[in-house]
Amino acid sequence: MKQACTAFAGGTLKATVAKGLPATFSIPIDIRNLAGKLIDLQERRHLADYDRTERFRRSDVLALLDEAETTLDTFLSLESSIEKKFFLVCLLTWNTLAGR
Repeated sequence: MKQACTAFAGGTLKATVAKGLPATFSIPIDIRNLAGKLIDLQERRHLADYDRTERFRRSDVLALLDEAETTLDTFLSLESSIEKKFFLVCLLTWNTLAGR
């Protein structure tokens, strides 16, 4: 999922992944933001889980959760589109798509 999010957050997809998509396909900013937020949250979770020197204040964690919820709400409020559906499919199948 992180690799898929990295590609979507950067706004470009490998040719093997984009194969078959319409030439006009572009990644909307709201999907880029969600992908970037997922990467950030995963990195912070890894710090919390594996770095014993890292400390998180409750207020900081609550702020991150609010930010994540807002980002997700924005994504969910997007109209159904090929870009939104493709992003969700990529989260589940990235290794297969990127490796073809």
